[in-house]
Order: sequence, then C-alpha cells, then structure tokens
Amino acid sequence: AERFPGLIGTLTGSMMELQTLQEALKMEIQVHQKLVAQMKQDPQNADLKKQLHELQAKITALSEKQVFQDTLLTQHKDIPGCPI
Repeated sequence: AERFPGLIGTLTGSMMELQTLQEALKMEIQVHQKLVAQMKQDPQNADLKKQLHELQAKITALSEKQVFQDTLLTQHKDIPGCPI
C-alpha cells in the first residue's frame, strides 16, 4: 500500500509545473532584456513602452506562480517519510 496515496503524483506534477514556470520566466526575461536594449535606442517609442509594460506584468505573474509552486514543494519536504 502506498504510504502517501496521490501525493507523489501531485508533487511530481508540481515539480514539472515549477520547471515549466522557470523555463517560461527565463524566456520572458530574455525578451525583456531585448526590449530594454531597443528602448535605449528609441526611448520615445510608445509601442515598445507598451510591450515592456505588458511583459513586466507577465513576468510578475509567472514569478508569483513560481513562488506558489516552490512553497507547495517545500512544505512537503517537512513530512516525515515523504519520498519527495
């Protein structure tokens, strides 16, 4: 009998979700860096400003989700005998 029924699958899913979020954050930060470089060349470009603002909101949302997933995984590390 499984000692933690359903927990392993949930945690594995959380680990995969955390990895996906980290990859998405990395990609969005790279795009952000490119936009910042473009803004330095054309600081009055309204379209670039809009894109940058939208991207910053997206990065913030991804970061908040990442913190939530990390918290879920960290809490389960404290369960005695938990395999993950």
